[in-house]
Amino acid sequence: MTRQQLKPKIGAQKARRKYIPTEDASSETLIKKGLDEFSLLRQSRLRQEDPPLPGPYNETKVVLLVRDPYWLYAYWEIENTVREDLIREYGSWEQLPLMLRVYDLSGTDSDTGAAGVYSAPCPVSSFDVPVSPASASWYIYAGEPGHCFYVELGIVTGSGRYHLIARSNRITTPADSVSDIVDDEWMVVDEHFQRLYRLAGLPGGASEALLEGYQKRLERASFAGSGAISSISSPMFHKQQQEEQTAERRFWLVLNTELIVYGATQPGARLRIQGQTITLQEDGTFALRVALPDGVHELPVTAVAPGGTDSINITPIITKQTTGRR
Repeated sequence: MTRQQLKPKIGAQKARRKYIPTEDASSETLIKKGLDEFSLLRQSRLRQEDPPLPGPYNETKVVLLVRDPYWLYAYWEIENTVREDLIREYGSWEQLPLMLRVYDLSGTDSDTGAAGVYSAPCPVSSFDVPVSPASASWYIYAGEPGHCFYVELGIVTGSGRYHLIARSNRITTPADSVSDIVDDEWMVVDEHFQRLYRLAGLPGGASEALLEGYQKRLERASFAGSGAISSISSPMFHKQQQEEQTAERRFWLVLNTELIVYGATQPGARLRIQGQTITLQEDGTFALRVALPDGVHELPVTAVAPGGTDSINITPIITKQTTGRR
């Protein structure tokens, strides 16, 4: 076979090699086109699944909402029959002098009718906000934090005649500053201290100086408890405690301890701790918290069975000692 007979075969082989990348490029184009069509189909299905927005309810109303301490937001709707009556009386709807009249009610006593709509307005002041007849909502700058407002949707003619269409609910704008409400200060009842003395192991006839010193310790307590103990955790005592510590030195530390006593006995039994009757829960459990100053404290506990047929006495002895530089 001659060289000339081989040349067509070589040329055909080269042609086939050039055709392969052309075929690959065509496949990529088809894949990309298919993905685009799938994406469009998926988006159209998602749009079809979205629920339609509700149309007008064909009722006449105006609703007022709070946006922030200075701004209000009102939206309204006018039913078709009312709209037609207004057009017959005042002409073209596009040229209708529609407005929102904003009433400030702060400092007055007013009544709210059914569904929160104002029935007997007694405003201190008012101002008008012209709105477009083509709109159905409007932002209103009130500029008065902490004030009560309501609005009326109406028409003011060139002669000054006012035609009321709808009246809104009442709202109150929030304050634009920190609240001035502070925690209440509670007076501590002496009988609560007397109960704490007995629970802590101090004798009922302790000297006045000893009781006064112990009371000052309790007043410096910063823990929160229940009953009598919770009454000594008022801001009055915390403030006094901090002032005393600050007067002595700039850096200070307050540390107090308490004892949690809990247990259970037969439901219906009588329980006494330090001579004081303790009320049991329905299942016979009990719990209380006791201030624990330095020293040795005995806590006699007596449980008497229902009917008084049996009794059990348990006396925990607690030693508390605090060390450290003051």
